[in-house]
Amino acid sequence: MPDTIGNLTALTTLGLSDNQLTAVPETIGNLTSLAWLGLGGNQLTAVPMAIGNLTSLITLGLSDNQLTAVPKAIGNLISLAELELSGNPITERPNGPTSTDAERA
Repeated sequence: MPDTIGNLTALTTLGLSDNQLTAVPETIGNLTSLAWLGLGGNQLTAVPMAIGNLTSLITLGLSDNQLTAVPKAIGNLISLAELELSGNPITERPNGPTSTDAERA
C-alpha cells in the first residue's frame, strides 16, 4: 500500500481485506475522517501506532491476520464500537486488570 494513502483525508470507508498485505503505512493515521476500516484476511503482524489517530473510527476489522497482540494504539480510538480480531494467533493480552487481579482487590 503506498504512503500516499494518507492524502485521502476525506475518506470515511476503506476496505482492504483479503489483499495479502504485510504492512500498513504510518500515513494511515492521516485519515481522521475514517469511520470504517477493513483490514481482515491479510498477513499483518502489526498495525502502525498512527492508527490511534483515527478517532472517528467506529469499526475496525483485523480478523484473520497474524497479530500476536492487541495493538496498543486501539486504546486511543474513542469512537470505536466494533473491533474484529478473530482468527489471529493472539498470545499477548492487553495491559489491564485480569479476573485474578479483580479477585485479589
